Amino acid sequence: MEPAPSEPENDEDYYYEEEALERRSWVRSVPGWAVSMLFHVVLILVLANVSLSALSENEISALTIAPQSDEVLETVEPLEFEQQELDVMEEIEMPSIDYADAGLASFGDLSAPTELPSQAISVGSGAESTMQEVGALFEAGGEGLSDHGVGDGGAEFFGVKAGGRRFVFLVDSSKSMGGGKFEAACQELLYAISKLEKDQYFYIIFFDHDAARMTLTPGGPPETRCVPATRENMLACQRWVSTVELELKTNVYESFVYALDLLPDAIYVLTDGVFSDRRQLDNLLKSENVLDDVIDGKRPKVAIHTVGFYSRDGEEVLSTISREYGGVYRFVPKPPKIPKR
Repeated sequence: MEPAPSEPENDEDYYYEEEALERRSWVRSVPGWAVSMLFHVVLILVLANVSLSALSENEISALTIAPQSDEVLETVEPLEFEQQELDVMEEIEMPSIDYADAGLASFGDLSAPTELPSQAISVGSGAESTMQEVGALFEAGGEGLSDHGVGDGGAEFFGVKAGGRRFVFLVDSSKSMGGGKFEAACQELLYAISKLEKDQYFYIIFFDHDAARMTLTPGGPPETRCVPATRENMLACQRWVSTVELELKTNVYESFVYALDLLPDAIYVLTDGVFSDRRQLDNLLKSENVLDDVIDGKRPKVAIHTVGFYSRDGEEVLSTISREYGGVYRFVPKPPKIPKR
């Protein structure tokens, strides 16, 4: 039991006593849920303050780490593989096209006059020995044909050399090639083929009023592409050449159409006269055998080498063709007659 309150000694003590009683009465009148709510609010505020303090520490840590990361990136050495690759490319020597004549950039009229080279070869005793050598090769059944390579990956026809692996030979088979000229031209032709390597290719077309394309299968269709210079193909070619007959006219246009379609590295043309379809040939070569390069300008697609055989009648046209299309012109004079003893 609580002791009875004592009486206040004066009015001031009475006043303070009344105020204390009122405060106790107010505290007791506050409900429990309000006290609980107040406690949780205070607790939430304390926890929020702690979280904000931790977040500030993390941000400060992140700001402290950032400069260290930049320093690491700055010390990383840059990769050098691109520079090394460029250095290798700079050391590569690009092949240059060496044409036989300096006038290749000019594609004028084929009928224009031109200066002829002073070189000429003789087919005297040397030609006779060449024919005997070719005859011996084929008569012996082709033994050793594959061993007669030029050695530099090119071809050679009447002393005119050409680089590459694919070669097309266009040979005049008109009536004017009679009197032993055609036989002499074919002997040199077969000899040129016998000097090719096995990984080189060849094709032959004879031209007169039309184009007689190479046919290696008796009674079969003409070949549709260049054939490898194997012993079998050389022997089949020799048999086919022996069946060719001389006919009228000297039309070479159709033969050139076939030749360019074969995409050779070089074309050889042999004739003893003037082409009957000269204007058509001129238009064909200017449209189909010229590349217009942005850097190098106009240049020929296929080198064309020409041979004037026993006659200078077609020399002007032949020399112009070879000059303008990256080739060499060669005149082959008729060999002198050897007096009988």
